[in-house]
Amino acid sequence: MTITNFKNKDPKPSIYLSGTIHGDERVGPNAAMETALLLLSEYGKNEWITYLVDNRIIVITPMTNA
Repeated sequence: MTITNFKNKDPKPSIYLSGTIHGDERVGPNAAMETALLLLSEYGKNEWITYLVDNRIIVITPMTNA
């Protein structure tokens, strides 16, 4: 998934979060999904998270190899 403020067309640095590489790793996908949930639920409420989403392209892959 990609989380960013798409209205801001300025070039932005990217952040890539990978939940897991191997199918037997169980904590990584949950941590990746919770991070995405936090970014989306706190956007507009938390100043730092709002800044992060407005000024970065955050790509999150919860699981790559089920």
